[in-house]
Amino acid sequence: MVRLTDEFTKTSCRITTSYYQSNNKVIIMKKSFFNQHSPAFRSTASRIPALALTIFSLFITLSLSAQISEIPPVEPIDSLEEKKDKDIEISIPGSFVKGRLKTSWLGLTLGINGFASGGALNLPSELDDFELRYSKSTEWTINLIKQRFDLYKKNVYLEYGPDIVFNIYRFENSTTLVPGQEEVTVVNESVRFSKNRLRITSLSFPVLFDFHTKKGKHGHKFRFGAGAYGNIVLAAMQGQNSKDAEKTRTRDDFNLNKFNYGLMARVGLGPITLFSKYGLTTFFKENEGPNLTPFTFGIVLIGDHQ
Repeated sequence: MVRLTDEFTKTSCRITTSYYQSNNKVIIMKKSFFNQHSPAFRSTASRIPALALTIFSLFITLSLSAQISEIPPVEPIDSLEEKKDKDIEISIPGSFVKGRLKTSWLGLTLGINGFASGGALNLPSELDDFELRYSKSTEWTINLIKQRFDLYKKNVYLEYGPDIVFNIYRFENSTTLVPGQEEVTVVNESVRFSKNRLRITSLSFPVLFDFHTKKGKHGHKFRFGAGAYGNIVLAAMQGQNSKDAEKTRTRDDFNLNKFNYGLMARVGLGPITLFSKYGLTTFFKENEGPNLTPFTFGIVLIGDHQ
Protein backbone atom coordinates (compact mmCIF):
# COMPACT_ATOMS: atom_id res chain seq x y z
CA MET A 1 0.00 0.00 0.00
CA VAL A 2 1.34 3.43 -1.03
CA ARG A 3 0.20 6.66 0.62
CA LEU A 4 0.55 9.98 -1.15
CA THR A 5 -0.45 13.24 0.52
CA ASP A 6 -1.35 16.52 -1.11
CA GLU A 7 -1.63 19.26 1.47
CA PHE A 8 -1.92 22.98 1.11
CA THR A 9 -2.77 25.56 3.79
CA LYS A 10 -4.06 29.08 3.72
CA THR A 11 -4.87 31.50 6.53
CA SER A 12 -8.33 30.15 7.13
CA CYS A 13 -8.29 26.99 4.98
CA ARG A 14 -6.47 23.71 5.34
CA ILE A 15 -7.21 20.73 3.07
CA THR A 16 -5.39 17.44 3.27
CA THR A 17 -5.93 14.84 0.56
CA SER A 18 -4.50 11.34 0.93
CA TYR A 19 -4.23 8.75 -1.84
CA TYR A 20 -3.88 5.10 -0.97
CA GLN A 21 -2.82 2.77 -3.77
CA SER A 22 -3.43 -0.92 -3.21
CA ASN A 23 -4.13 -3.74 -5.66
CA ASN A 24 -4.38 -1.35 -8.61
CA LYS A 25 -7.09 0.70 -6.83
CA VAL A 26 -6.94 4.23 -5.57
CA ILE A 27 -8.63 5.25 -2.30
CA ILE A 28 -9.05 8.97 -1.76
CA MET A 29 -9.52 10.47 1.69
CA LYS A 30 -9.92 14.16 2.34
CA LYS A 31 -9.85 16.18 5.55
CA SER A 32 -10.71 19.83 5.31
CA PHE A 33 -11.09 22.70 7.76
CA PHE A 34 -12.06 25.99 6.22
CA ASN A 35 -14.13 29.13 6.36
CA GLN A 36 -16.30 29.19 3.25
CA HIS A 37 -16.59 32.98 3.33
CA SER A 38 -12.89 33.72 3.53
CA PRO A 39 -10.92 35.01 0.48
CA ALA A 40 -8.44 32.22 1.04
CA PHE A 41 -11.12 29.60 0.53
CA ARG A 42 -12.19 31.14 -2.76
CA SER A 43 -8.58 31.10 -3.98
CA THR A 44 -8.21 27.49 -2.88
CA ALA A 45 -11.46 26.40 -4.50
CA SER A 46 -10.24 27.60 -7.91
CA ARG A 47 -7.51 24.94 -7.73
CA ILE A 48 -9.88 22.03 -7.05
CA PRO A 49 -10.78 21.29 -10.77
CA ALA A 50 -7.09 20.85 -11.65
CA LEU A 51 -6.66 18.53 -8.69
CA ALA A 52 -9.75 16.50 -9.70
CA LEU A 53 -8.38 16.14 -13.24
CA THR A 54 -5.10 14.83 -11.86
CA ILE A 55 -6.93 12.27 -9.71
CA PHE A 56 -9.10 11.15 -12.65
CA SER A 57 -6.06 10.70 -14.91
CA LEU A 58 -4.34 8.63 -12.27
CA PHE A 59 -7.43 6.45 -11.89
CA ILE A 60 -7.68 5.81 -15.68
CA THR A 61 -3.99 4.94 -15.91
CA LEU A 62 -4.21 2.39 -13.11
CA SER A 63 -7.39 0.86 -14.51
CA LEU A 64 -5.84 0.39 -17.96
CA SER A 65 -2.73 -1.13 -16.40
CA ALA A 66 -4.88 -3.69 -14.61
CA GLN A 67 -6.75 -4.60 -17.80
CA ILE A 68 -3.58 -4.96 -19.88
CA SER A 69 -2.07 -7.27 -17.30
CA GLU A 70 -5.05 -9.62 -17.75
CA ILE A 71 -4.67 -9.96 -21.58
CA PRO A 72 -3.37 -13.45 -22.41
CA PRO A 73 -0.10 -13.68 -24.35
CA VAL A 74 -0.29 -13.75 -28.15
CA GLU A 75 0.11 -17.22 -29.55
CA PRO A 76 2.71 -17.70 -32.30
CA ILE A 77 1.46 -17.91 -35.90
CA ASP A 78 1.13 -21.46 -37.16
CA SER A 79 3.50 -22.61 -39.84
CA LEU A 80 2.37 -22.81 -43.46
CA GLU A 81 2.24 -26.59 -43.28
CA GLU A 82 -0.15 -26.45 -40.31
CA LYS A 83 -2.35 -23.91 -42.10
CA LYS A 84 -3.13 -26.44 -44.83
CA ASP A 85 -5.41 -28.33 -42.46
CA LYS A 86 -7.45 -25.27 -41.43
CA ASP A 87 -11.06 -24.96 -42.57
CA ILE A 88 -10.65 -21.30 -43.51
CA GLU A 89 -7.47 -19.67 -44.76
CA ILE A 90 -6.70 -16.30 -46.32
CA SER A 91 -4.77 -16.48 -49.58
CA ILE A 92 -4.40 -13.23 -51.54
CA PRO A 93 -6.08 -9.86 -50.96
CA GLY A 94 -9.64 -10.07 -52.20
CA SER A 95 -10.09 -13.82 -51.77
CA PHE A 96 -10.63 -16.46 -49.11
CA VAL A 97 -10.82 -20.23 -48.90
CA LYS A 98 -13.33 -22.32 -46.99
CA GLY A 99 -12.83 -26.01 -47.30
CA ARG A 100 -12.59 -26.89 -51.01
CA LEU A 101 -14.23 -23.67 -52.20
CA LYS A 102 -12.19 -20.57 -52.99
CA THR A 103 -13.95 -17.23 -53.52
CA SER A 104 -12.40 -14.11 -55.05
CA TRP A 105 -13.75 -10.88 -56.51
CA LEU A 106 -12.95 -7.73 -58.48
CA GLY A 107 -10.70 -9.18 -61.15
CA LEU A 108 -9.85 -7.39 -64.41
CA THR A 109 -8.98 -8.62 -67.89
CA LEU A 110 -8.07 -6.85 -71.14
CA GLY A 111 -8.64 -8.32 -74.57
CA ILE A 112 -8.56 -7.52 -78.31
CA ASN A 113 -11.77 -8.01 -80.30
CA GLY A 114 -12.12 -9.27 -83.84
CA PHE A 115 -14.56 -10.72 -86.38
CA ALA A 116 -14.35 -13.98 -88.29
CA SER A 117 -16.54 -15.07 -91.19
CA GLY A 118 -16.97 -18.66 -92.30
CA GLY A 119 -14.11 -19.68 -90.02
CA ALA A 120 -11.69 -17.25 -91.68
CA LEU A 121 -10.18 -14.28 -89.86
CA ASN A 122 -9.86 -12.25 -93.07
CA LEU A 123 -13.26 -10.84 -93.94
CA PRO A 124 -14.45 -11.05 -97.57
CA SER A 125 -14.62 -7.85 -99.59
CA GLU A 126 -18.42 -7.57 -99.22
CA LEU A 127 -17.89 -7.17 -95.46
CA ASP A 128 -15.37 -4.32 -95.68
CA ASP A 129 -17.80 -2.12 -93.76
CA PHE A 130 -17.11 -4.26 -90.68
CA GLU A 131 -13.34 -4.22 -90.96
CA LEU A 132 -11.91 -3.40 -87.54
CA ARG A 133 -8.92 -1.50 -86.26
CA TYR A 134 -7.64 -4.14 -83.86
CA SER A 135 -5.44 -1.83 -81.79
CA LYS A 136 -8.55 0.14 -80.78
CA SER A 137 -11.05 -2.74 -80.56
CA THR A 138 -10.83 -3.80 -76.95
CA GLU A 139 -12.68 -5.79 -74.33
CA TRP A 140 -12.57 -4.87 -70.65
CA THR A 141 -14.00 -7.43 -68.25
CA ILE A 142 -14.66 -6.90 -64.56
CA ASN A 143 -14.92 -10.16 -62.63
CA LEU A 144 -17.56 -9.39 -60.00
CA ILE A 145 -17.06 -12.61 -58.06
CA LYS A 146 -15.37 -15.91 -58.85
CA GLN A 147 -15.69 -19.24 -57.11
CA ARG A 148 -13.37 -22.15 -57.69
CA PHE A 149 -14.29 -25.58 -56.39
CA ASP A 150 -11.55 -28.16 -55.90
CA LEU A 151 -12.67 -31.28 -57.76
CA TYR A 152 -9.51 -33.33 -57.34
CA LYS A 153 -6.53 -32.75 -55.02
CA LYS A 154 -5.98 -29.11 -56.00
CA ASN A 155 -5.22 -30.18 -59.56
CA VAL A 156 -8.68 -29.98 -61.13
CA TYR A 157 -11.09 -27.12 -60.40
CA LEU A 158 -14.53 -25.97 -61.50
CA GLU A 159 -14.60 -22.17 -61.82
CA TYR A 160 -17.63 -19.94 -62.33
CA GLY A 161 -18.92 -16.44 -61.58
CA PRO A 162 -20.60 -13.43 -63.30
CA ASP A 163 -18.71 -10.74 -65.22
CA ILE A 164 -19.49 -7.30 -66.58
CA VAL A 165 -18.05 -7.01 -70.12
CA PHE A 166 -17.41 -3.79 -72.05
CA ASN A 167 -16.70 -4.43 -75.73
CA ILE A 168 -15.50 -1.79 -78.20
CA TYR A 169 -15.49 -2.47 -81.94
CA ARG A 170 -13.58 0.31 -83.72
CA PHE A 171 -14.54 0.42 -87.40
CA GLU A 172 -11.73 1.06 -89.86
CA ASN A 173 -14.07 2.70 -92.38
CA SER A 174 -16.79 5.35 -92.09
CA THR A 175 -19.45 2.77 -91.28
CA THR A 176 -22.74 3.95 -89.79
CA LEU A 177 -25.31 1.50 -88.46
CA VAL A 178 -28.84 2.75 -89.06
CA PRO A 179 -31.03 2.25 -85.95
CA GLY A 180 -34.58 0.90 -85.87
CA GLN A 181 -34.29 -1.38 -88.92
CA GLU A 182 -35.65 -4.89 -89.37
CA GLU A 183 -32.29 -5.91 -90.83
CA VAL A 184 -28.78 -4.57 -90.36
CA THR A 185 -28.52 -1.47 -92.51
CA VAL A 186 -25.17 0.20 -93.11
CA VAL A 187 -24.38 3.61 -94.57
CA ASN A 188 -20.82 4.39 -95.60
CA GLU A 189 -20.46 8.06 -94.84
CA SER A 190 -18.34 10.42 -96.92
CA VAL A 191 -17.07 12.00 -93.69
CA ARG A 192 -13.83 10.62 -92.34
CA PHE A 193 -14.32 9.83 -88.65
CA SER A 194 -11.50 10.18 -86.18
CA LYS A 195 -13.44 7.80 -83.92
CA ASN A 196 -16.09 5.38 -85.11
CA ARG A 197 -16.88 2.66 -82.65
CA LEU A 198 -19.65 0.37 -81.49
CA ARG A 199 -19.78 -0.07 -77.72
CA ILE A 200 -21.59 -3.03 -76.17
CA THR A 201 -22.14 -3.73 -72.47
CA SER A 202 -22.97 -7.31 -71.48
CA LEU A 203 -23.47 -9.52 -68.47
CA SER A 204 -21.45 -12.71 -68.89
CA PHE A 205 -21.57 -16.10 -67.14
CA PRO A 206 -18.41 -18.17 -67.79
CA VAL A 207 -17.88 -21.73 -66.54
CA LEU A 208 -14.48 -23.42 -66.84
CA PHE A 209 -12.67 -26.59 -65.88
CA ASP A 210 -9.23 -25.52 -64.67
CA PHE A 211 -6.27 -27.93 -64.58
CA HIS A 212 -3.19 -27.18 -62.44
CA THR A 213 0.15 -28.99 -62.38
CA LYS A 214 2.34 -29.24 -59.30
CA LYS A 215 4.64 -26.33 -58.54
CA GLY A 216 7.92 -26.31 -60.42
CA LYS A 217 11.37 -25.52 -59.06
CA HIS A 218 10.56 -21.79 -59.18
CA GLY A 219 7.33 -22.25 -57.22
CA HIS A 220 4.99 -21.66 -60.18
CA LYS A 221 2.17 -23.83 -61.51
CA PHE A 222 1.23 -24.38 -65.12
CA ARG A 223 -2.51 -23.88 -65.63
CA PHE A 224 -4.87 -24.70 -68.44
CA GLY A 225 -8.61 -24.06 -68.48
CA ALA A 226 -11.40 -24.74 -70.95
CA GLY A 227 -15.10 -24.02 -70.82
CA ALA A 228 -17.97 -21.95 -72.15
CA TYR A 229 -19.62 -18.59 -71.59
CA GLY A 230 -23.04 -17.05 -72.10
CA ASN A 231 -23.69 -13.32 -72.63
CA ILE A 232 -26.72 -11.08 -72.22
CA VAL A 233 -26.42 -7.75 -74.04
CA LEU A 234 -27.49 -4.91 -71.75
CA ALA A 235 -26.85 -1.86 -73.93
CA ALA A 236 -25.30 -0.82 -77.25
CA MET A 237 -24.24 2.54 -78.65
CA GLN A 238 -22.38 3.79 -81.72
CA GLY A 239 -20.23 6.87 -81.18
CA GLN A 240 -18.69 8.92 -83.98
CA ASN A 241 -16.27 11.85 -83.87
CA SER A 242 -14.98 13.93 -86.78
CA LYS A 243 -13.43 17.35 -87.37
CA ASP A 244 -16.12 18.32 -89.88
CA ALA A 245 -19.20 17.34 -87.86
CA GLU A 246 -20.45 17.25 -84.30
CA LYS A 247 -20.08 14.20 -82.11
CA THR A 248 -22.94 11.75 -82.45
CA ARG A 249 -24.14 9.09 -80.04
CA THR A 250 -26.76 6.62 -81.25
CA ARG A 251 -28.31 4.05 -78.89
CA ASP A 252 -30.12 1.06 -80.37
CA ASP A 253 -29.98 -2.72 -80.37
CA PHE A 254 -28.66 -2.65 -84.00
CA ASN A 255 -30.09 -6.16 -84.53
CA LEU A 256 -27.44 -7.59 -82.23
CA ASN A 257 -27.75 -11.13 -80.96
CA LYS A 258 -28.77 -10.28 -77.39
CA PHE A 259 -28.24 -13.80 -76.10
CA ASN A 260 -24.98 -15.26 -77.34
CA TYR A 261 -22.55 -17.89 -76.17
CA GLY A 262 -19.24 -19.46 -77.09
CA LEU A 263 -16.15 -21.36 -76.01
CA MET A 264 -13.24 -20.03 -74.01
CA ALA A 265 -9.78 -21.23 -73.03
CA ARG A 266 -7.13 -20.02 -70.64
CA VAL A 267 -3.46 -20.83 -70.12
CA GLY A 268 -1.07 -19.50 -67.49
CA LEU A 269 2.26 -19.86 -65.76
CA GLY A 270 3.04 -18.06 -62.53
CA PRO A 271 1.65 -14.50 -62.56
CA ILE A 272 0.85 -14.51 -66.31
CA THR A 273 -2.51 -15.77 -67.60
CA LEU A 274 -3.72 -15.50 -71.22
CA PHE A 275 -7.23 -16.22 -72.47
CA SER A 276 -9.22 -16.52 -75.69
CA LYS A 277 -12.92 -16.65 -76.57
CA TYR A 278 -14.68 -17.71 -79.75
CA GLY A 279 -18.40 -17.26 -80.36
CA LEU A 280 -20.67 -20.13 -81.33
CA THR A 281 -23.43 -17.71 -82.25
CA THR A 282 -23.32 -14.92 -84.82
CA PHE A 283 -22.74 -11.29 -83.86
CA PHE A 284 -26.05 -10.19 -85.36
CA LYS A 285 -29.36 -12.03 -85.15
CA GLU A 286 -29.78 -14.86 -87.59
CA ASN A 287 -31.21 -13.74 -90.95
CA GLU A 288 -30.99 -10.10 -89.86
CA GLY A 289 -27.37 -9.32 -90.60
CA PRO A 290 -24.07 -10.53 -92.07
CA ASN A 291 -22.48 -13.76 -90.87
CA LEU A 292 -19.93 -12.45 -88.39
CA THR A 293 -18.49 -14.45 -85.49
CA PRO A 294 -16.85 -12.49 -82.64
CA PHE A 295 -13.61 -13.59 -81.01
CA THR A 296 -11.38 -12.16 -78.30
CA PHE A 297 -7.90 -12.87 -76.96
CA GLY A 298 -6.14 -11.12 -74.13
CA ILE A 299 -4.49 -11.17 -70.70
CA VAL A 300 -5.60 -11.24 -67.07
CA LEU A 301 -4.48 -7.98 -65.42
CA ILE A 302 -5.89 -8.50 -61.92
CA GLY A 303 -6.96 -11.90 -60.69
CA ASP A 304 -6.11 -14.99 -58.70
CA HIS A 305 -3.21 -16.77 -60.37
CA GLN A 306 -2.87 -19.53 -57.78
